[in-house]
Amino acid sequence: RKNLPLQTHFLEAEWERGYLSDTLKMTPVEYLEKTGLAAVPRLVLAHGVQFREDELDYLAAHDNITVAHCPASNLKLGSGVAPVPEMLKRGVHVALGTDGAASNNRLDLWDEMRLASLIHKGVGHDPLAVSSRQLIDCATYQGARAFGYERVGRLAEGWAADLTAVDLTALHYLGADEENMSSYVVYAGGSGDVKHVLCGGGWIVRDRAFVPRPEREIRAASSAQRAWLLAAKS
Repeated sequence: RKNLPLQTHFLEAEWERGYLSDTLKMTPVEYLEKTGLAAVPRLVLAHGVQFREDELDYLAAHDNITVAHCPASNLKLGSGVAPVPEMLKRGVHVALGTDGAASNNRLDLWDEMRLASLIHKGVGHDPLAVSSRQLIDCATYQGARAFGYERVGRLAEGWAADLTAVDLTALHYLGADEENMSSYVVYAGGSGDVKHVLCGGGWIVRDRAFVPRPEREIRAASSAQRAWLLAAKS
């Protein structure tokens, strides 16, 4: 009613297809249509593991729909592997996510890039499936686009000054150049290589230190909240 973007988990586990067909008497596509989900300005479907190939053209035809691929969570929960290579071939918008801490303890988007590329190569027996450049796009531009941000997610004139600066002096970047940089970033690099992060031109991380708030304060506040939650549960 308010014409807002919406995000929801969708077709993460096998039982969901059965629930849609047996209880609601709908296919996943019919559910998206009849509930009005497919008509919102931006719809982010987390996971999409159980999408079938004959449903992907429908997703591709809806420029407002993005599937958020969360490979580590899907593997930890035994949910399966989303058909991301076929999604990308069909033109489905795919972003990269982590899901929550309960099913992805590290919440490390860099891990997701590497894992997403490797599992699809292995499952599909195709070393060319889901390239490093595609994964960087999923982790940056497609994620910003999914939630309606404009001119965010790429380094370009007139776009937001959001950037991550990576320290390339580590030994695992030896041999990196402009041509192979995406491969080094995804397969050899890690979040520990991040030296600076800027959002809108403002410092978020500078020289590997979180600028908005001292780490000791974050640790103290997190510990206090955890104690409160455990006390409330008991």
